[in-house]
Amino acid sequence: ANVLGALDDASRLGARVVNISQRMVAASASDKAMFAQWLDRHPELLVIMAAGNDAQELSRQELNIATIERPNLIKVAAATSSGHIASVSNYDPKLVEFAARGRATDDRHWAGSWYSLLQNEAATVFDASHETTSAATPVVSNLAAKVVSLAPSIDSGKVLRDLLVATADGARTLPHLSGRVRFGAVNPWRAMATATALEMIANGSAASTAD
Repeated sequence: ANVLGALDDASRLGARVVNISQRMVAASASDKAMFAQWLDRHPELLVIMAAGNDAQELSRQELNIATIERPNLIKVAAATSSGHIASVSNYDPKLVEFAARGRATDDRHWAGSWYSLLQNEAATVFDASHETTSAATPVVSNLAAKVVSLAPSIDSGKVLRDLLVATADGARTLPHLSGRVRFGAVNPWRAMATATALEMIANGSAASTAD
């Protein structure tokens, strides 16, 4: 209830992206359903949640809130500097959308195009002794917030999630993530370039309508 109250406050204040860097386990199936219903009532928000650090496939944790599937919800696993899923991270090829770095680092050149300065920037806030999903989740939230700032015409969590998915480096092209997460890893530069282009199109359409 406290988490839902905080989320209500975020929505009321105009938030578009919410980061939840903690493992959330419902006390009962009805409590879990309550969170799902809250997501349904707030389609304007994209909620980005840590998958948890139990080193398990997420589907084994029936009451874990991160097993909920909604179009305005993303779950994030933690990855290592070599692009593997971190040893403590939960994972699931159907329920976990992305993996991201989960540890402070200065290395900006690993795992091909999907690692970037932007991801390093978000990760260095944390001083973890190992990779965790709590540190990985803000990497994706950081990018989602940047996309919204570039394309404020995006007015739903689903549309924002779809953009991140469509511009991601897929799990099939990142072999260590294949079979561990659903969509691979976010690609910051591709996502931001797409957001910029979409906003230009939206502004052009608005100008044409005004004329």
